[in-house]
Amino acid sequence: MRHGRAALAALLCLLLVWPALAARLVISLAPHATELAYAAGMGEVLVAASDWSDYPPAARRLERVASWQGVNIERILALKPDLVLGWRGGNPQRALETLASFGIPVVTLDPQSIDEMALSLETLAAYSPHLAQARQAASALRHQQATLAKRYAGGAPLRVFLQFGRRPLFTAGGATLQNQVLALCGGRNIFAASPVPWPQVSREQVLIRHPQVIIAPGDATAARQVSDFWRPQLTVPVIAVNEDSFTRPGPRILLAARQLAGKLRMDPFGVLVLGVVTAVGGGTIRDMALANGPVFWVSDPTDLVVAIITCFVTLLTIGQARQPPKWILPVLDAIGLAVFVGIGVNKAFASGAVPLIAVCMGVITGVGGGMLRDVLAREIPLVLRTEIYATACIAGGIVHTLTYSEWHFPLKHAAMLGMATTLLIRLAAIRWHLKLPVFEFHNRD
Repeated sequence: MRHGRAALAALLCLLLVWPALAARLVISLAPHATELAYAAGMGEVLVAASDWSDYPPAARRLERVASWQGVNIERILALKPDLVLGWRGGNPQRALETLASFGIPVVTLDPQSIDEMALSLETLAAYSPHLAQARQAASALRHQQATLAKRYAGGAPLRVFLQFGRRPLFTAGGATLQNQVLALCGGRNIFAASPVPWPQVSREQVLIRHPQVIIAPGDATAARQVSDFWRPQLTVPVIAVNEDSFTRPGPRILLAARQLAGKLRMDPFGVLVLGVVTAVGGGTIRDMALANGPVFWVSDPTDLVVAIITCFVTLLTIGQARQPPKWILPVLDAIGLAVFVGIGVNKAFASGAVPLIAVCMGVITGVGGGMLRDVLAREIPLVLRTEIYATACIAGGIVHTLTYSEWHFPLKHAAMLGMATTLLIRLAAIRWHLKLPVFEFHNRD
């Protein structure tokens, strides 16, 4: 009873004092502090911010009073704020102390974990004109963290290299927010044991740890640059994540976590769907284009059953099996590609197609499934990159078609020559890292 009265009294005191604490003019000196302030319902009282404070979009209209060069103390004093949000890790200590000496309350926000981000939101609640919104944002942050932790708990974590920059090469250690986010997604940071938060590492240090995935801030172009940086020593998937969402200690970091989790730890059904689509997608598009009876796996489900069983076996054994040599999968893919192109051309000729259509059907059979897979996985299809992939299919399809229709080779022999052409070109591209030239758009303005 006594505790209940004490809690009620504390709540009444808070309600009486809170209107006096709520800030009316607020300045943020760091991009993440700006995001936290908006999340806490303080957008209407923010009057200025630092450079790079660009989220939410309304933040772009705020006056700039801080940058990498320093803090504009004179301008801040002229604005007469009753609260400044600082960042001890990025703002000069002398500037923060100078502002405090003028009687301006300075609250520093340096969250190093998701829990500390939630605490930062609760700290801002005392100054926010929308107390409930700030507390709700903190509660939502903790709920999202718990949901991710529960959903992706268990299973063998992937070995992940968090790459920041290339020359010099930096990564995140165990005492960073990015490491915590990665762990939430079911990944294991290969430099989690680093005694410093942001170590500079060498190529050799990365290679001896055998990462299975690389995560790099940026877009698809940045991911390709990272992939090229590591070849030929390391050929693993590179996942690009929005730089601001992943590097700023703000609420959006959990959005980056959900995106990463979907790519790192796709559920078994998702893996099964992608595997089956890759196997039968190209042939399905081909049969629909030729309109020559039902799609092949409808008339005879053997191929579909084989694809499903293969995916199931792979799912069951991939965790226990030793990692195969790095050349195995590209070579097996090249063999499968050559066979699919040959099947596609043969199917086209069997349906009475002319040579040009036969080549097109061979290419579609070879790359169609992979394109559908990449689109479903929200990746740029391999055939749209600089890899010599579709080009090998086209060359093999042309050889197959010409030797059969123009030089009158038996269809079986023509198919063998066409498949050999596709295979040799693709293997040469893998072995010597051959690529097509990049076509770039230039703005003439």
